[in-house]
Amino acid sequence: MKTHSIFLGITLGSFVLMHSCFDDSARELINLVGFDPASDTTYIDLDTLGLASPQPKRVYIEDFTGVKCSNCPDAAKKIEAIKETHPGRVVAMAVHAGAETFTNPKTGHSTYDFRTQDGNNIASMLHASGNLPEGAVDRKFFEGETGIITSRFVWAGNTEKRLLESIPICIDIQEERLDADTLVLLVRVLYKEAVATGEQHFLAVYLSQDSLVDYQYDIMLGDIEDYAFNHVFRASLTAYSGDSLGVANAGDVYVPGRVFQKRFVVPIKRDAAGEAFKTGWDYRFLNAVALVHKKTMDDFEVIHVVEKHLKR
Repeated sequence: MKTHSIFLGITLGSFVLMHSCFDDSARELINLVGFDPASDTTYIDLDTLGLASPQPKRVYIEDFTGVKCSNCPDAAKKIEAIKETHPGRVVAMAVHAGAETFTNPKTGHSTYDFRTQDGNNIASMLHASGNLPEGAVDRKFFEGETGIITSRFVWAGNTEKRLLESIPICIDIQEERLDADTLVLLVRVLYKEAVATGEQHFLAVYLSQDSLVDYQYDIMLGDIEDYAFNHVFRASLTAYSGDSLGVANAGDVYVPGRVFQKRFVVPIKRDAAGEAFKTGWDYRFLNAVALVHKKTMDDFEVIHVVEKHLKR
């Protein structure tokens, strides 16, 4: 599902800032009243740059998984162990994409269908094989590997390597609930350091959901009817491959103080009558994930990622 960015005539002060590189004093420096773009915006703000708080590098782990994949619960356990080792430094996404023998809901057992077209597109973009479990750490092609997609057994080591990277940006996610059926997200990317000329960056914004209880097959335990699924990929709000962060007719784009801002109005997906399996979202357990990445001949290296658990 794709959404469009529009102006709602609200100020940043009406949002609760979390994971923010824009502190309370910087909040008032950007006033959107009277600003009327049909699309998104970018600008230079050196005042905000001076007030912004640094963010530590966070690592993005994509876990391609399926409800009938016998070793996928082990992959999920490995991700949880990595997150426990590096609290607050790892963002995970469970993308139900791969061979249908692994990902199709099990008739008579499954309540939900976690598959999405965007998830399939991401798997294809990263050249996933479909043999689950498999995944990517920061969408990086690591030395010694044959591609971006790797075995779960190297995720911990690759995460350690990526955490040593410095980052030139910070990312801010803010939210507002318009009504029971509509969510508003404001995502901003601030460049704190200059980036090499010639690099092109992209912003991808995804939704995930926690606390989904349903059927999962496990190689050791067999059928689990009440397995707890977390950070399940639900939708891409940008293009699944990311939206370009660019400035027309500009020289050096990624300079200190450069801000890119995108606003999304998101209808909450509901279960549809007559569906064999539920595909709707539960707002209480949604997360917004924003990541900035590159595109090169080798990979789609994620520079930085931020996750925000939406208001309960």
